Amino acid sequence: MGKRETSDFQEHRSQDGNLWDSVKKTAFVLGTGLLTFAAFRNTLTWHLQRFWGASGDFWQSQWGKLHDYFGGNELALFSLGAMVIPSLSFWMYNAVLMIIDLTGKPNFITRYRIQIEKNDPVDSAKLRHAVITVILNQIFISFPMVLLMYPFMKSRGNPCGTELPTFHWVLLELAVFVLVEEILFYYSHRLVHHPSLYKHVHKKHHEWTAPVGVVSLYAHPLEHILSNMLPTIIGPMLMGSHVTSIMLWFCIVVIGTTITHSGYHLPFLPSPQFHDFHHLNPRFSNESYHGKRNKKQHCMGCGTKPSEDKYMGPPIEYVMEILELVLTQNYFRFELEWYRQSAGTSMGAAMAPMYANGYMFEFETQHILEPFNDIILSYGRYIDDIFMIIKGDNSTAESMVQYINSCTLNVQLTMTMDPLTVDFLDVAMVMTFGRVIERDAVRLQTCVGQPAAVPVRVSMESVTSQVW
Repeated sequence: MGKRETSDFQEHRSQDGNLWDSVKKTAFVLGTGLLTFAAFRNTLTWHLQRFWGASGDFWQSQWGKLHDYFGGNELALFSLGAMVIPSLSFWMYNAVLMIIDLTGKPNFITRYRIQIEKNDPVDSAKLRHAVITVILNQIFISFPMVLLMYPFMKSRGNPCGTELPTFHWVLLELAVFVLVEEILFYYSHRLVHHPSLYKHVHKKHHEWTAPVGVVSLYAHPLEHILSNMLPTIIGPMLMGSHVTSIMLWFCIVVIGTTITHSGYHLPFLPSPQFHDFHHLNPRFSNESYHGKRNKKQHCMGCGTKPSEDKYMGPPIEYVMEILELVLTQNYFRFELEWYRQSAGTSMGAAMAPMYANGYMFEFETQHILEPFNDIILSYGRYIDDIFMIIKGDNSTAESMVQYINSCTLNVQLTMTMDPLTVDFLDVAMVMTFGRVIERDAVRLQTCVGQPAAVPVRVSMESVTSQVW
């Protein structure tokens, strides 16, 4: 064997040794991790079983006393566990939230309000209407549906038996309940966001652009059946659950949906920011709202075209947290002193155009498009420049602008009005034979030498010559 072959052989043995060392190290790390995980799992299970065993005897004893108190009347027991106790949980939690929303106190809770200056305090008449609607939904829909569950549950077993379910069985049931509820609610929610159902059914729930806790059950009767009740009761019906499991599940559901609609991101509780955003702007939900308002906004590229494409970006909660950081931690220097901007954002900030666009979207929705829906024939906006074609005369337009300017001091509109032509940004908008077209567009150059506007022809079929 030559020197070269000997060298290659030794190098090969060295590589094998290094590989074997790596395998041993990996096996050691993985083995240690698995052993630690198994020990932790067994310890946790042992402690939970001890706790459940100790408390289980207590609850079994209390359930036996309650069973004897009702004389074995299983319908009464089922009604107590599946209707009365979950309803009390819902109203007790919401009573606290309603007091906070009506009084604006205490400050250590209201400081966590998601939509600043909304429901501060809440409109008492609007809240009263929501409460009445929820009570009617519970009396005429929820309670009858729960009562109809009883004969079905009886056919599956004994929902009010004297023996409580085991700890492990309850955990399994809850896992199934959550899975079934998530799937059914997701698709039922998509269904009520369909254009043919939204404006007749789900729009009622979205009347609250800044929701409060009780609004979780403020819904059209059809939606209350499809989205609120069925996804919740199907799981227990499939599992043939004991009434105590049903009671626990129903309480979790009503408290959870109340937190989601509360309007507060309280510490240690799930964040409802995404759902608040959904109420504020239902177009950016899992189904687009193809209403009249959106068609008016989708002119000259000022609105987002209704689309069914799924959102593929970062999680909405993450985006909201980043926006909050950018908008609330905005510092600038003036005369050798540093200041933090307490309202709005500086004009030179990269976030400013998007912030202004978002603010104007909410403003125009509440103070322009909804109040003047009947007279606005076409509507377009580029950040804070608005182009409208309305039905009426000069006094109508002046009254409209006067009303809009009275809504808030943050937005004050000035108006340029003409029956035939008006300048909008870099474009002269001209009414010609019942159609609006651009004419003599001016190409402005930006600082990087790119055109600020590209001439386009805009045809608005909804505008006819008889309007003017």
